[in-house]
Amino acid sequence: MQFKNRWENLKTMYYQWKQLQIDASGLGWNAKLGTIDADTDWWNTHLIKNPEHAKYRNGGPPNLAEMDLMFDDRHVTGAESAIPGEIPLDKEDVSDDTDSAEDDDEVIKAKPKKQRKTKSCKDDFSAQDE
Repeated sequence: MQFKNRWENLKTMYYQWKQLQIDASGLGWNAKLGTIDADTDWWNTHLIKNPEHAKYRNGGPPNLAEMDLMFDDRHVTGAESAIPGEIPLDKEDVSDDTDSAEDDDEVIKAKPKKQRKTKSCKDDFSAQDE
């Protein structure tokens, strides 16, 4: 449970930081402090609407690079999925013909594997009896 709480806290912190960056677009960046370069009036006005951003006034969250890896645009779209037994078409093989809608859903099925005939123990015993 502690890990999940820490994960959720880090994620919340990361998205608050990202929202602050969006809200402050057009402002400068203070490389020494690692935060938004805005005057006191901007911060006071901004913190009325977003009081949770106060902790980033003097610097961004720690371990921001690691948080980028953990939380930045990590979602499943299905664009890069594969289904076992299907052979995907190469993008080069697909034409840009927009007239036929049925070609968009074309899937080539893999050929089923041939089953090998296996020898059972019963066959071994009957061969010995002969």
